[in-house]
Amino acid sequence: MVAMNKKIIIISLLCCLLGLYFLIPHSPKKYKARCVSDHKVFKELCAKATRQPESFKHFKRDPFFTLFAENTSVDEGRICLELIRSRYPDLLTHMDQFRQNDALGSPVTASYENIGTISPTTLHYIKVLGELRKEFGDLSAMDIIEIGGGYGGQCKIISDLFSFKSYTLVDLPETLELAKKYLTEAGVKNVRFLTPDQLSKEERYDLVLSTYGFSEYNRTLQKSLFTQVLERSQRGYLDCNFCSKQFRVDPLSKKQLIETFKNRGFPFRILEEEPRRGKENFILVWDHEI
Repeated sequence: MVAMNKKIIIISLLCCLLGLYFLIPHSPKKYKARCVSDHKVFKELCAKATRQPESFKHFKRDPFFTLFAENTSVDEGRICLELIRSRYPDLLTHMDQFRQNDALGSPVTASYENIGTISPTTLHYIKVLGELRKEFGDLSAMDIIEIGGGYGGQCKIISDLFSFKSYTLVDLPETLELAKKYLTEAGVKNVRFLTPDQLSKEERYDLVLSTYGFSEYNRTLQKSLFTQVLERSQRGYLDCNFCSKQFRVDPLSKKQLIETFKNRGFPFRILEEEPRRGKENFILVWDHEI
């Protein structure tokens, strides 16, 4: 118990030190990161988990990894479960299949009433799946693209319910290598892995989705993704946050993002983020012919 307490204290101190580094104000000239996860420590963790089986077994528990991903709190997971129960109760019948997302990477889990032990982040992925189905119906046979797909958790959960035609994950190279290993281990098929500069200028998509990924890119990449992905997607679901400047990223502000959508003629709607994880956070959705 003493050894475990010491380990927890050390991990907490490391997280605090990294957090303080990111909270130090940076001048605009130092906004060089492409996105929030464009950080040496995170990229090295992804590469290590991809190459080393032992690291892969526990990568979701690494304190630096959870700073960027796999960071839904136990209480947020409880809110997600309440939303699933009240709005998408049929998804509870698939819980054993969804829970397989926790079989890889050894995430931190919690016990929830009537469903047992599960990762709070997996509950968040399930909640997003319910929202996608509510907004867009059956996702089967769709060409889906996810901006900032991380290790592929949302893709895995969607694949548990729908047989999509294709699923493209857009992220940095190191993260994509981890996602490729993860989704291969999970048995998910028909997935492509592309960096932003590998995107086709001609391809069209049935659905683009992003949970913070798009809003955490710098504005240069955001403008490029508008042209290459968003304007070429019939449907969209973007959960947006606005804390990226703490991570040396200079994205569009909330006001600028909304104005850009208006100026480009998107018939979008704004939904409340539940649970709300930031005071400015919101979900932007659209469904139109392209």
